[in-house]
Amino acid sequence: YVVLRLQEEFPVRQMPLEEVYKQVNESLISALAQQRIDQQSATLLARIKNGESVEDVAKSLGLDWQIVKDSRRGAVNTDSEINAYIFQLPAPSENPIVEGFYAGNGDFIAVQLTQVTMGNFDTMGAEQKNMLRSIVEPAYSGREILSYQTTLVNQADVVQ
Repeated sequence: YVVLRLQEEFPVRQMPLEEVYKQVNESLISALAQQRIDQQSATLLARIKNGESVEDVAKSLGLDWQIVKDSRRGAVNTDSEINAYIFQLPAPSENPIVEGFYAGNGDFIAVQLTQVTMGNFDTMGAEQKNMLRSIVEPAYSGREILSYQTTLVNQADVVQ
């Protein structure tokens, strides 16, 4: 439980500009900066989608860029937030997938996914197979229980 007690009541009033100037100024600066970032990110993504290379676009705008090849889901050499975003994207069919998102720190991240290589259970080591089993088995057993419960509810006859 939480118990609150009002110690002092302040009457409602309009605050003078001098008191809120700094907050209003910071808010406007932040909003304008976000608007510029949104415009630049849309332009950046459009250029990449229109066929320019990520490297050329990044260089022309003076931005940092990184190419990651043969990355794995649990890779430690890439930013975990970017890696998590990439691995939730669908596999590209003919054309690369170009998308962008805002990282937790506010940075805009543009990504281009060109290829997904599916894993092969037969070529995995014993440790990887055991880890995969420990992840997959609970998920499937949970689905089986849910399916069984749904079947029972659908077959139930309620008599009043």
